[in-house]
Amino acid sequence: MQIDEHISKNFSTLKFCSILMVFFGHFFSKSIPLAWVPVTVGLLIFSFSSGFFTAIKYSGPFSKKEFWKRKIKRLGINLFVINIILLVLFLVQDRPGILSWHTLVNIFGLNGFLNWFFIQNMSPYGNGMWFFTLLLIFYMVYPLLAKMGRKGIVVITLLWIGIAYYLSLNFGYGHALWLTSCGFIAGVCAGKTDFPISPGTSRKIAALCLAVMLALNVLFQNKIFNFFFILIFSISFLHMSFDLKVPEKLFPVFAFFSTCLLEIYLFHTYFFVHVTTVLPVDFIISVLIVLFLSKVSSFVSTLIVNIIEGD
Repeated sequence: MQIDEHISKNFSTLKFCSILMVFFGHFFSKSIPLAWVPVTVGLLIFSFSSGFFTAIKYSGPFSKKEFWKRKIKRLGINLFVINIILLVLFLVQDRPGILSWHTLVNIFGLNGFLNWFFIQNMSPYGNGMWFFTLLLIFYMVYPLLAKMGRKGIVVITLLWIGIAYYLSLNFGYGHALWLTSCGFIAGVCAGKTDFPISPGTSRKIAALCLAVMLALNVLFQNKIFNFFFILIFSISFLHMSFDLKVPEKLFPVFAFFSTCLLEIYLFHTYFFVHVTTVLPVDFIISVLIVLFLSKVSSFVSTLIVNIIEGD
């Protein structure tokens, strides 16, 4: 499968919208009962996109050295700058635990292991970092997935979804770890096999999943299958966007912020401001602050990379 400019634009738009969904869900988590749903869908869009584009970008001869060189350059410098900006914030706030060994774990993006081994994080770093840890694990596993043929990746994807569902029922961590992990491998599967259905059919599947899930949850208080409904809805939602057209006037805004999605995600929970008595207004102010800082952070990271490369 090839990625044309149209699909690339749509994914950029969806990823930016999804980070706002995650932002929205976390900001209103205490005031809106189902705020976790947009957060989960947003994370699935991110993980699926990562798997999808990775599978297509590295579909030819695979070099582990070149693969990790690109990832370190793209993520390592960005994470370094993010950590510096957060350090300034923590020093201004006089936050405790900055010098703990947990900080060392967090600044390398490995906070997920603290969560998953039930180690209480004593450092101010680490909010949302479990997703970054999961992303690193995916990159470590991808060379194995890259060697698989179409049938093999389909079998592995279905097998992992079943395992992840079981783990989600028995090993909960307070965040959508297992569901999000399915997004990565499902994205690789989609990139290697192409979608067997049309975007129009995906729209119908997404609507049906949403309707059935709401009916089961509201009428019967049955949440046991939410894992599958959210997974299928999120993937169908992404696929149905393939033939949609982003308004040309809006796309420059999405493209402008598409380079700092990691920054937005890792910054957003640290900059929830409550300066008014109106939550939506506080939300908008928080978003503007995070967008500004994220763009600055991304600009500095790009500048450092260009200096290193001698551009």
